[in-house]
Amino acid sequence: MSLNVYECVKSIKRRIEEEPTAPVSLLYDQQVKKFRRENGTAAEVPVFDRIKSSLYEYRSSKQPPIPKTLASIDVPYSLTRTLMGQNFLFCNNNLLSILGFASPMAIQLLGANPHWSSDGTFRTAPKLFYQSYSIHIWDDYTMKPVVYAALLNKNINTYDIFLSELTAYAKTNGISLLPKSILIDFEMAAYNAFSKNFPTSKIKGC
Repeated sequence: MSLNVYECVKSIKRRIEEEPTAPVSLLYDQQVKKFRRENGTAAEVPVFDRIKSSLYEYRSSKQPPIPKTLASIDVPYSLTRTLMGQNFLFCNNNLLSILGFASPMAIQLLGANPHWSSDGTFRTAPKLFYQSYSIHIWDDYTMKPVVYAALLNKNINTYDIFLSELTAYAKTNGISLLPKSILIDFEMAAYNAFSKNFPTSKIKGC
């Protein structure tokens, strides 16, 4: 490995440590562009496909080990913030193992949108959790998720705490959540929890 390539890879790894949640490919592109600005466009740089495995391994080595039990889950501070330094983790209920994530900007979008859609999925659930749950809104072109949660089960108490934490988080950001309609996967526990937390909204099952 030439000195140029070594220094470029070293700078990418340093960025990985500084921004553990940023996509590795993005950090690679940024550092390669910076390296070429400083050393000329003809400077030798590493090809991403040749070093991506080592970069991903390096990132994994710098991250906390995957928890083996729910009790051992400790969300690192860096994962509770957005890349802009704003709060991202709004619910961390250790008793019922509920994790909820949304940025202040996402909450603004949620509060401004009159129609929501929510969905739970099991395929993408984090290890040890039963389901991933998300709330989506529509913009002019697409439907996009703005709230994310990892839930241990499908019980009404779990949904209720998640939603009450969401509304409380919105209030701390000066936002009232008053959607006109909420489309959900039809299950009674979710229906009852949404009805309780958003009594003026029309809850529709699909």
